[in-house]
Amino acid sequence: MLAEKEKVTPQEIKVSYWGDEIQDDVQLSVYKMKEGETLNLETNRSLKQVKTGNEGGTELASEAQPIKLKLVRAEGDPLEVEVNPTDTVAQARLKIEEAHKIPNSAILLKLNGQMLFPIKRIQDYGMENGSEVELSVDQRMLEIAKENLEEEAKNAKRQQEALGEKINCKVYLSTGEKIAFKIYDEKTVKDFIKVIKDQEEIDDPFDLIVRGKVCEESTKLVQYDIKSDTPVIAKMKGEIHLQLKRAFSNQNTDVAIKPTKTV
Repeated sequence: MLAEKEKVTPQEIKVSYWGDEIQDDVQLSVYKMKEGETLNLETNRSLKQVKTGNEGGTELASEAQPIKLKLVRAEGDPLEVEVNPTDTVAQARLKIEEAHKIPNSAILLKLNGQMLFPIKRIQDYGMENGSEVELSVDQRMLEIAKENLEEEAKNAKRQQEALGEKINCKVYLSTGEKIAFKIYDEKTVKDFIKVIKDQEEIDDPFDLIVRGKVCEESTKLVQYDIKSDTPVIAKMKGEIHLQLKRAFSNQNTDVAIKPTKTV
């Protein structure tokens, strides 16, 4: 009957009662349902709810829509979270964490004094819009979560230190273009060349020139003491590199020009 209403085959439909799938070959009386109780109906297209009738029949209820749960705490004002009836309790806890910054691992949820199991769905507990759920926090798990966050912060700091200081530098190309780059000074010259090639789509090989000296590819940038005002020249292999002094500046500026042909 339900399959006909939903216009699907019996194989495409699943009916559950308090999280337990109802078997095709078992009579409904075995599940000790009462009139007006809610069953969960799933098809390959959607999830709906049906209610039991007075003679074992069913009537189709509305499409399952997002609902808001009221989270009652022992201390403090109640909180609120929006979930889908098809969400598991574990997914609902993640939404609570996102909305109220409570570590998921420390969240405890109860309904009428009974702990909610993470693998059960919200709909399995018959919750509706506005249902009250008891929210408590496991203090031990909260401490562990804080310790984990502190350790993650320390690891991030160590990784940052390993990368070195981020430097802003200007690279002068043979075309006369000046391109700004940001890169960590613990990176090698080879790494920097790759960044330039990828960003500017340069296929030809080139050297980096700093203060008139060709940089070794295996050397870290920090060894060349590159600052934000240090000009870096991308000199194509085979070009003549000259160091000129701008007339309008007291700073030395590297320039790369292509060799001229002899006639």
